[in-house]
Amino acid sequence: MRIPDHVIDEIARRIDIVELIGGYVRLEQKGARFVGLCPFHGEKTPSFSVDREVGAYYCFGCQRGGGVFKFLMEIDGMTFPEAVRRLGEQVGVAVDEAEEDPGARRRRALGELYNRVSGTFTHLLTTSAGEHALTVLRNRALSTELIERFGLGYAPGDPYWLHRFLVSKGYSPGFLRDSGLFTRANPERALFADRIMFPIRTPRADVVAFGGRLVSGDGPKYLNTPETTIFRKREHLFGVDLALQAIRGGRSVVLCEGYMDVLALHQSGIATAVAPLGTAFTAEQAAFLSRYVDTANMLFDADQAGVLATRRAAEFLAPHGVTMSVTVLPPGSDPADMLQDRGSQAVRNAVSSPLTVLEFLVRQSLQEHAASSHGRASAPETKDAVLRGVYPLVSRMSSQVQREESLRLIADLVGTDVDAVRRDFRSITRPSARRGARNGESARTVPVRQGDRASTDGGKDTALSHDLFLMLATVRNRERFSYVRRFVQPDDLEDERAREIYLALEEAFRREEHSLESLLERIDDPLISDLVRRRIASEEFAQHQEQAIRDAVTAIRRRVLLRLRRAVETSLRQAAASERDSAPDYRDLLSEKMHLDRELEKLKGEG
Repeated sequence: MRIPDHVIDEIARRIDIVELIGGYVRLEQKGARFVGLCPFHGEKTPSFSVDREVGAYYCFGCQRGGGVFKFLMEIDGMTFPEAVRRLGEQVGVAVDEAEEDPGARRRRALGELYNRVSGTFTHLLTTSAGEHALTVLRNRALSTELIERFGLGYAPGDPYWLHRFLVSKGYSPGFLRDSGLFTRANPERALFADRIMFPIRTPRADVVAFGGRLVSGDGPKYLNTPETTIFRKREHLFGVDLALQAIRGGRSVVLCEGYMDVLALHQSGIATAVAPLGTAFTAEQAAFLSRYVDTANMLFDADQAGVLATRRAAEFLAPHGVTMSVTVLPPGSDPADMLQDRGSQAVRNAVSSPLTVLEFLVRQSLQEHAASSHGRASAPETKDAVLRGVYPLVSRMSSQVQREESLRLIADLVGTDVDAVRRDFRSITRPSARRGARNGESARTVPVRQGDRASTDGGKDTALSHDLFLMLATVRNRERFSYVRRFVQPDDLEDERAREIYLALEEAFRREEHSLESLLERIDDPLISDLVRRRIASEEFAQHQEQAIRDAVTAIRRRVLLRLRRAVETSLRQAAASERDSAPDYRDLLSEKMHLDRELEKLKGEG
């Protein structure tokens, strides 16, 4: 069972959103609203607005918005149930264990298991059994304080020890079999044996998986927990729990390749370092980081695989408007080697002098093509190949200004005419532009649809249909919905967005739910949810909307009546042409037309 809607709504009703967000953002009151600098992107002029009455926030700069639960999910990386539970504890609303489904209870038990096992591994690293593993870490110039802060541990060489230990603590063999801690071939044999253990944590520091580095013996050097009900590899980043505060503060991240790289960077004083989990950087990881960063410095190996990893990460981050750079290390070295051989200052110096991501990719591509074409880096075919290699990245950038500046930089780097580069880029990428939403290029804009013909650049709609205006004004003034639903039905609305909002309002009305949060949860289309957040955060629906709502209702009723009258008139003409003037259906149609005429006259008076 999911958490009941009435519980969610009650928690949202009791939480003061200004007080909640004020714990993270310095807010100042401006009229009926509170404003401050957005915690989700860097800015000097406040564009972040909080509305206590509606219980919502919205940033006009980065277009993020929502209610109290969404804020905690965005700022602390929580899931929706976690945010509900956290706020429920604050206001004294119980979210009973009995209301959790069996899957949720199992996930909670699995999380408790991983945290317990992590503590055991950490303890074992400090015993005689883990002495050789601890020596490996110290030889890499890692301090005891850093080892403790990351919760590193040691899994004993006996592969059956862990199963015996956990069964003795009351865990059932069936539960352990699917925990991800044991091999599929032998559910009593631990996945990790004689390995240095790296706990993989959520932003809230809950352990959900492990990475293990082999200390001795045979097997892969690094091994990760398989995916479980609490762990999806593509959604997590190693070190994020310790790096997030620094990432938020500087609005930047250093993205590197592996566990030891993260440790070396943190040991060198670079507290914003995180890494994907032994796989390529993913769209989910990019979406998570984009909540907190404006810039990303990528630090992957200098080999071909590292160049591909850099390109992949850049293409996932570009649609989020993140400015990207690349730290280039000497061939064959990584941050862990550099820390061990040359010390912390050398690592800091390397990270402080990055190239732009386009400069890095163009230089790498020129070198590769020059090598394959016997040094002819200036050959037209070489330039063309280099340009076509970086166009996909430019096309994914979220800002037109950023794309234009990037094309100018690329032209300079390749040594060709910028106007020619622009024409070439547009001719090649125009078909993909039509797939913008699918490819992630316009993830933060609302497409123009009926009644919304103005440019949506930055979310600045200037025209609304009667339908959409009415529904948005009603969302902002929920007490008016009982009036609206007396005269307007969903089928009366021609704007599909307005119909979806109406259906969400109707369901919330029937369930006596009043929070914006619960309403937005009932809107399936994320573009419509974003539109609601953005327009409700503006001042246009804040005050004196009673007459505007009445006028919109009248306009829609008139439109419906006129449509019905046109249909009746068409039927009357058809009946007359059939010489059936005296037929009962003709008289009924004539009576219906007279009724519609009277209703339209009444509306004139109301108008």
